[in-house]
Amino acid sequence: MIRSTFEAHRSGSLILPDKTRKLEIFACYEGDAYDPYIYNVSDKEGNMGEFLDYIQGKIPSSIERLI
Repeated sequence: MIRSTFEAHRSGSLILPDKTRKLEIFACYEGDAYDPYIYNVSDKEGNMGEFLDYIQGKIPSSIERLI
C-alpha cells in the first residue's frame, strides 16, 4: 500500500441499521489473498493470541511506524 494513500484515508464511517460509528484507521495489513490462516475464520475461536502472533510475524521488522 502506498503510504500517501493510507494517510489520506485514515477515517470513515460504519453505517449500521440503528446507528453510525466513526472509524479511525491506525494500521493496515496487506496480505496474501490465498493465505488460509488469515481467511479461514472457522478455527479462530479462542485462538486470538495465536492469530495475532501469526500476523505480527508477517510484518517486516523494518516497517516504519505510522503513528
